[in-house]
Amino acid sequence: MIKKLNLQVFVEDNWDIVQYLHETVGQQCQIIWVSNFLDQSIDYPYKVSSLQKALELIEATYLETSNAKE
Repeated sequence: MIKKLNLQVFVEDNWDIVQYLHETVGQQCQIIWVSNFLDQSIDYPYKVSSLQKALELIEATYLETSNAKE
């Protein structure tokens, strides 16, 4: 569905799904992982601690980019 919908960003909280998506569509879509306390030792470039942090990352990455193009 990510490919079909041509998504640029996908937010997920399940590490196994994040790993799979990062390997399969990570070049086409930024996969953001909302982790939890138990997974703090896992290193991942787009790891956030809450949905609010995921939204802030999306805003910083995509809204600043689109504003710069204008």
